[in-house]
Parts: sequence; C-alpha cells; structure tokens
Amino acid sequence: PSQRSAITFVSFGLYGFSVTYGPLAQETHNSRGPRLYLNPSFTVKDLTFLLKASYVMPNDYPVDSFDRDNGGWLLGVGPIWSILTRGKSSVQLSASYEKIILLNGLYSASGATADLLMDVFQFGINYKVGF
Repeated sequence: PSQRSAITFVSFGLYGFSVTYGPLAQETHNSRGPRLYLNPSFTVKDLTFLLKASYVMPNDYPVDSFDRDNGGWLLGVGPIWSILTRGKSSVQLSASYEKIILLNGLYSASGATADLLMDVFQFGINYKVGF
C-alpha cells in the first residue's frame, strides 16, 4: 500500500498561514492504482514523432469510498524538430497534444458519476548543448 502524510493547515489573519506535514503513514488501502505505459517514438533525420499512451487502473478502495479512484487514460502525440546550430548543439522545437480521460471522476448533485475529459496543448523551444 501507499503512504500518506497528515496535513495541518493553520490560518493567521487575512494573509498568513502555516502548513505542517506529519510523518508518512501506511494506508489501509492503496490509493494509487497500477499503471501501464506505452511510449514509442519514431525518428527520421531531424524530426522525432512521439506517441504516448498510459492507463491507470482503479485503486483498491471500496466503490462507495471518497478516496476511490476509477483510473483513466492519457493519450498523446507530439513532434520534436531538432535544428543543429554549432557542433553537437541544437535548438529543439516541440509541440504536443494530450487527451486525459478520468473515468467516473465527477459526481453530479444526484450522485451519478461522469467521466472528466481534458485537452492539454503544449509548445516549447529548448536549446540543447552538446559537448
């Protein structure tokens, strides 16, 4: 099973607060479900194409527990283009798209569950220094 820390939050007036973390204690159930990852990449000259697929299985808390996590999917794609500058150094331009699906992650007022869907877009520029 996983371990968790007890957190104490104390407020001091309007702008002050203190957060204290207790020692780690073993959980009665495992809050983190097992995970499966598949991350292949394909490279053609200066272009790398990445694929990402992750599946998180449900944890072992009871179905009616507040700490129950039903798991979900993360699916993504993204190219990286490397432009050589000097010697082994390069500028890398990247972009990625990820679809996150949390299964039965939302509760309605009637107590029914629904999937939570998120789209994440990222763009980046890195300078890779080679020796």
